[in-house]
Amino acid sequence: IGLVPLLIDHVSPVPVDYEDIISGAHGYYSMSEMRIVIDTKIQGTEQEIKTLLHEIMHAYHLTSCEEEPDKRIAEVIAESAAFIVCSWLGLDSSCYSLGYVCSWSSDKTHKELTASLDTIRNLSEDVISRIEKAMMSDDD
Repeated sequence: IGLVPLLIDHVSPVPVDYEDIISGAHGYYSMSEMRIVIDTKIQGTEQEIKTLLHEIMHAYHLTSCEEEPDKRIAEVIAESAAFIVCSWLGLDSSCYSLGYVCSWSSDKTHKELTASLDTIRNLSEDVISRIEKAMMSDDD
């Protein structure tokens, strides 16, 4: 099984759909529709995996929040956790991820960013664990 089907079938907590996204975004997580949408233009590319992981992080993080999180911090959390998982998978997303995190965190204080570190660590560990479990069950 390939990585994308593994992420969709065994890791994502919500359905994943592919659509033409005209806004220029690579993907998004819709909390109201409880689904992830990935732009068809990035299918079959490394960016598809990076985007899918980012949106999976949103799906886990946002559904676990008791109150609406700050949009900018939510983006930092999703991209940072996705970066960690990409690194674990051997995918270098630093060219994209570092600029993305910097742009979303530019107005945040050190204290605000530090407060999100446990969430980033927990999300990335959880997703890595789910990937490992899916890979082991796929070997059977």
